Amino acid sequence: MIKKKIRVFMIEDSRLYQRFLRQVIESDDCLTVAGAADSGAQALESIPELRPDVITLDLQLPDCDGLVLLKEIVEKWELPVVVVSGDAGACAEAIRLGARDFITKMQDAEPRTAEQFRLLLKLKLKMQTDVRPVRPPSPQPAETVLRARAAMTGENAAAPYREEAAADVKREQIIAVGASLGGTETTLQILRQLPDTLPGIVIVQHMPPEYTGAYAMRLDRCCGLAVHEAKNGEPVLPGTALVAMGGAQLTIYRAEQGYRVKVGSTEKYGGFCPSVDVLFRSVAEAAGSAALGVILTGMGRDGAQGLKAMHDAGAYTLGQNRETCAVFGMPDAAEKLGAVDRLLPPDRIAEEITRYYARYKKSEDEKL
Repeated sequence: MIKKKIRVFMIEDSRLYQRFLRQVIESDDCLTVAGAADSGAQALESIPELRPDVITLDLQLPDCDGLVLLKEIVEKWELPVVVVSGDAGACAEAIRLGARDFITKMQDAEPRTAEQFRLLLKLKLKMQTDVRPVRPPSPQPAETVLRARAAMTGENAAAPYREEAAADVKREQIIAVGASLGGTETTLQILRQLPDTLPGIVIVQHMPPEYTGAYAMRLDRCCGLAVHEAKNGEPVLPGTALVAMGGAQLTIYRAEQGYRVKVGSTEKYGGFCPSVDVLFRSVAEAAGSAALGVILTGMGRDGAQGLKAMHDAGAYTLGQNRETCAVFGMPDAAEKLGAVDRLLPPDRIAEEITRYYARYKKSEDEKL
């Protein structure tokens, strides 16, 4: 049985680029072009009639400001919009105004660049059909729960020290994630399933420097965790995720309470800055067995040696499986080194992280 295709509406003033986008979209069995507009006025007239599932939007239009048009589309129809633009600042503003995602407009016809663009655009469009920027409700404060339990059982309610101890335990833990091609969508898929009660998370995603801030903002809008671009010296706190700044290496070090990040060298390691290997090696050194490492889709081998260092230091390590990877290169290299405890699809990775820390917390509570 053929599933219903995702209907994409394109807003793009260049007829040549429209044809290119149409070719990319129609090459995927899950996607189809519902229509196209080369101006804001035409888009506003066509959208209610065609009722697409997702929209691609070029921010440079002949008759209006693309950001103003974006705001109107989001407010009127609440449709998911993927911005296609070469302006990093405009992409960040678009995310703030309600765009679900963005992709850098392809500037050259180099085969590898074109192939990566095609792959990413299709992934991003398909991701929009089930992504909703909903934050889960905050859990009841531990003290309230303890008092309610005490009222029912007659136990002494003065036990908040257990929660404080648990918070200290979480500060001693850390989760490190590394990804490249296709990883922006996979990381989002994982993070939006995670509760905000986990240890702090540090993320390296291969991405141009000017776009990591907008990417972090997008994750923050779509996840229950608090997410932002990492700043030098800030702590890695439970319930938060820090995204490495493009063009600078990210490492962690042990501080008086938990861990802090260092945003440092701009030198490439293995051709990457930031490098997953650099982050993972620092996590292995600073956290040892108190860490959990995750390596996701991407070309090449970045992260494999670093994950092996984490694994050898006693960390629990997970990798994305071949079937769900856009490119299996990075997880494959790590698995061949014996660095991966389990290969899983993204939804199972999220479940395993949650289960792992639930088991860990239970064992720590039993020691108290």
